[in-house]
Amino acid sequence: MTGGFAIKQYKIPTGLLTEERAGFPDLERLYQEALLMQRENSSYAVGREWEKNIAQGVAAGNTGWIRFVVGRMEHFVTVGELSSSAVRSLRYYVVAIIALITRAAMDGGMTETEAYALSDALIYKLDTLEDSEQISRLSVLAILEFTRRMERLHHRRYSPPVAKCVTYISGHLNEPVTLADLSRVCGRSEGYISALFREELGISAKKYVLREKLAAARELLVHTDRTVQQIAETFFFASSSHFSAAFKRQYGVTPSQYRRG
Repeated sequence: MTGGFAIKQYKIPTGLLTEERAGFPDLERLYQEALLMQRENSSYAVGREWEKNIAQGVAAGNTGWIRFVVGRMEHFVTVGELSSSAVRSLRYYVVAIIALITRAAMDGGMTETEAYALSDALIYKLDTLEDSEQISRLSVLAILEFTRRMERLHHRRYSPPVAKCVTYISGHLNEPVTLADLSRVCGRSEGYISALFREELGISAKKYVLREKLAAARELLVHTDRTVQQIAETFFFASSSHFSAAFKRQYGVTPSQYRRG
């Protein structure tokens, strides 16, 4: 994948479960030191309350509340000495915040595909930053970005069957999605699903799937250097010419023209 991202698999050595703390003899000492520091620093309670308020605001897609909470706290939190480097300690804390809001967003209805993709993008960017102010700015951006996306999601309220279908489609844009698939996902007949899509979205389920694929393809045209052929293959179009024709019908220009602006 372009942009520096890659999918990697790591084997977790489950055999360690029988070895208790073998290999990490100083873990208990580090824990006791961290425990003492937390007990002596009452401001950690404020940090925890701040995190709960942020998670609730993100899940609800409430940007007004998020801006109030962040502004009121001035994004000042107490961070434990997680590393010998102050910048690295702050970076670790922001990773924890991103993990928190990623799960809050999924609890609020964001698909795992979208939530983890945004999380990966933010953490990848975070890893390139060396200045504490930039890292702090990114933490605020992460919170607002998740909240804005949740706000848009909450504005699109569908019936439970259509909501299940929309969620499924969002997570399977790189696959062929048929009416039979949607029927299986929500446990309703194909005819019923087809009628619901026309009633609630004003288009057929097939046209909705195509629209979402084209919208996602448009983002790749703007934000990546993938070729038109690669993008067509990504979203399972029969060919690049089929993709280009569908794209032009939707947006009035070919993918190459759209990329050139």
